[in-house]
Amino acid sequence: RLKSVISLLSRKPAPFTTIREPKLSSSVVVVLTKTGRDGLLKRLTEIKSADNLRALAEAQHLAVPNNLKKTDDLRKAIVSATEQRLADRKAAAS
Repeated sequence: RLKSVISLLSRKPAPFTTIREPKLSSSVVVVLTKTGRDGLLKRLTEIKSADNLRALAEAQHLAVPNNLKKTDDLRKAIVSATEQRLADRKAAAS
């Protein structure tokens, strides 16, 4: 049983390619770093379903409020959570 828990914990986050809509090949942090906020938003507009946006947020370990239903709101929340993650990484590195 301990081995199965360790196995679950050691798995890497799923990349964008696990989403059933247009394939996005990088993590949200990489997309944000390379293309900026607008670039990430543009990539996220390729995902049309709120369920798939939630799946992406979960796979990328992003904190997105559960009460959001509209895809535009989810996209903005994903971008904000990604920006926060990047800011946290930069702060930890300094």
